Amino acid sequence: MNYIDILDAAKATGKNQMTIRRLIKKPDSKAYVKIIKQEYGDKYTIDVNYLFSVYSPINTVTTQPIQPYIQTDLERLLKEKDERIRDLKEQLEKKDKVIDSLTETMKLLPQSSVVDKVQKSWWKKVLGKD
Repeated sequence: MNYIDILDAAKATGKNQMTIRRLIKKPDSKAYVKIIKQEYGDKYTIDVNYLFSVYSPINTVTTQPIQPYIQTDLERLLKEKDERIRDLKEQLEKKDKVIDSLTETMKLLPQSSVVDKVQKSWWKKVLGKD
């Protein structure tokens, strides 16, 4: 007889762990349950054949291989990534050109217009102080 623990039984049947625990606690199930003593408590296991006679197993049959679809998606994503990188590099070059252009324009401006004139505060205007 093959025995599996509660977690594996829940995964194999698609049921909740509490459902499997309730099955194990039933008096009819006692003959199909093994208790394994462990350092930090007991581990309950149940006979696979009995489990599947009560709850049917989940069918995990795949009809088509997944690998070709993953490969196609991966190639598509890599191509999109390369296009995005190329676009971002072009934007970066345009930004650098604009910055260079503005820097040259600022160099041509007279120095007096670059320095902001300090305005008198509102209180100094009212009180007439310098």
